[in-house]
Amino acid sequence: MPANNAVETISTMFKACIARGEYAAGSEFYSVRKLSETYNVSHVTADRIIRQLVSDRYLDARPYRPPLVRGVPTEMPRLFGVVYYDDPNVRQHPHFQRLIQGLSRRQSERGHQLQLVPVTENEHQQLWDFLDCAGSDRELGLFIVALPLPIEKITELRDRQIPIVSLNESESIKRMGWPTIYYDSITAVEQAVDYLVERGRTKIKGVIGAPRRPGVITAVTSAFLDRLQKHGLQATLDVTESLGGWSAFYGKQATEKLLQRWGKDEIDGLLVIDDINALGAAQALREAGVELPGEMSLIAIGSLMADAFGANFTTIDVQTSKFAATAVKMLEQVCNGDSHAGRWVPIPPRLIVREKLQAEHAAVLSDPFVSDDLLI
Repeated sequence: MPANNAVETISTMFKACIARGEYAAGSEFYSVRKLSETYNVSHVTADRIIRQLVSDRYLDARPYRPPLVRGVPTEMPRLFGVVYYDDPNVRQHPHFQRLIQGLSRRQSERGHQLQLVPVTENEHQQLWDFLDCAGSDRELGLFIVALPLPIEKITELRDRQIPIVSLNESESIKRMGWPTIYYDSITAVEQAVDYLVERGRTKIKGVIGAPRRPGVITAVTSAFLDRLQKHGLQATLDVTESLGGWSAFYGKQATEKLLQRWGKDEIDGLLVIDDINALGAAQALREAGVELPGEMSLIAIGSLMADAFGANFTTIDVQTSKFAATAVKMLEQVCNGDSHAGRWVPIPPRLIVREKLQAEHAAVLSDPFVSDDLLI
């Protein structure tokens, strides 16, 4: 029997047995080794069966010991909050909205409820109100998209020992030891530069600076310049331009600045950090008389808006649906006692080629591997 079928079949059987009372609440369940021997499955499959039963709240996990039978789940639905930076650029960003939709759908499928918890540097009372009011009679968990709080407040949140999964790889989050799922933006940028080089592009520029942080060399900007340098290309800061915000207008504006600075003959490849901005970049290039993809190749991080508008440029898909599914699965496991402390899970990017000159390669490349114990 294939491993996935075995997990589903055997875990369903145990759920029925527990519902009939064949395994008493509080009794010790099989260990991974014992389950493997009894049902003639691999240790990996046995471990996945137990994780599934823990995730579905039929078992309670215990460190270094077999889990205990919890019984049939009868508690109120878990309430998971999404803490995010309360800013129009965030709220209105299609990728943020897609993430929230993905989290909400996955939560609903698994019997949980979701609530948005906006915070800012100066206003974060809503977070504490959420924790105090909702936590009195039901089990809580938090997804942290962004946490613009002073370090003492972040420490206070950690000390409350609420199940938390971070969706942000910032250093302050890392110090807290919370398990983290994140977009592998560095690999995405490297993959984008490699694609442009493979297309024979040698005058590559980037609309890649962070909004509201002009001149700041972010990790993504550094990765872009480092990759250019690896390929022996010009890698000075002036080959990049910062964005004023997340919209086609700002993408067009930043691209026009690059064209004014360099001239269209000195740009044959352009990386834009977001496909929303890339729509504006494409417009700026067309207005400048640049033929896409003949004279220049354009590539963007993200595929949501490119898909919606039928854009004719290549993208690096950040796999929002997989991100949301993995986040929900991990937070369930943390709520069930599997701490995942310090664990970082990158969601790998994938290349989607759309350029007409490469139509024969337009199939999506196979997804890189992500651990099966987290993905749904």
